[in-house]
Amino acid sequence: MLVKFFGDAFFHAPTAATINLLSQAGRDAPVYVYRYNFLSNIDAYGNTVNFTGAAHGTDFLHLFSPAMYAATQPPGSQPTFMERSITGRLQTRWTEFAKAGLNLWERHDPQDPQMYSLEGGQMIPSLGQRELTLWSDLLPMVAQMGKTDSPWVPGGPEPTAKPSKPG
Repeated sequence: MLVKFFGDAFFHAPTAATINLLSQAGRDAPVYVYRYNFLSNIDAYGNTVNFTGAAHGTDFLHLFSPAMYAATQPPGSQPTFMERSITGRLQTRWTEFAKAGLNLWERHDPQDPQMYSLEGGQMIPSLGQRELTLWSDLLPMVAQMGKTDSPWVPGGPEPTAKPSKPG
C-alpha cells in the first residue's frame, strides 16, 4: 500500500494533471496516453522479483529491445512469449506514430479520461481517477485551508452564532 501511495503521489497524480492540462489547452496537437504495467519476472533494473508492478521506464526495455533487453538482463536470459508480444505491440504503436502520425488508440478526452493498455490492447479508464482525487482535490483544499484565518472551507458559509435561550 505504501508503494501505491508514493506511486500515486510522485507518478500518477502529476502525470494525470499534466495530461489534463495539455488536453484542455486548446492546442491542435492531440494527447495520447498509454499504460505499461506488464508484470515481468525481470525488469529494466535487473530485479528478479518484482512485487510492486512495472518499474518506471521498463517500457523502454521493450521499445528498444532486443539490445536493451540483453544489456539489462542476466546472460542467456530470453524474453517470454508475453514479453515478445508486448514488445511487438509497443514497437508497432511507436513506429506508426513516428512514421505517419497515426495513433492506434483514442485521443485523450478530459471528460472521459481513458488510456490505451499495452497489456490488454484496449482502452481502459485512465489512472484510477477516483484514487487520485486525494492528490488533485482534497490535499489542495487542505493546503488552501491552512492559508486562511477561517477554519471553514474557502468559499463555504461562515458559521453563525445562535443566541442562547434563557433557561
